[in-house]
Amino acid sequence: MNSLNPVFQINRAIYVITLLLYLAVSPGMAFQIILGITQLVSAIYLTKNFYKKVSNFSRKLLKTYWLLTAIVFIAIGFIRDIFSTKGIIIYFIIPMLIATLFLYIFYKCRKEI
Repeated sequence: MNSLNPVFQINRAIYVITLLLYLAVSPGMAFQIILGITQLVSAIYLTKNFYKKVSNFSRKLLKTYWLLTAIVFIAIGFIRDIFSTKGIIIYFIIPMLIATLFLYIFYKCRKEI
């Protein structure tokens, strides 16, 4: 069995739960914190243990994920009102798009290993 399968399944489950909780908005916003922590830990695990075992394309995707994540963390430092239009985009929409990208990257890496 691929050692990434359990970690991928946990990531996918938390991602789907987050999307479902967004039907009620506030719970989705709160659960997105758990999703973010889970994906950061998973990305560190993936990068540390499997980076050299995946294709160049997957490596580029992983680098893109880390770059986007860093940009969002920096942008969050500049946005004080999380319920302004900019705040909603930076705190909620872009991180969910990055989470979707990470799920794709994880899926692709899992298939390659």
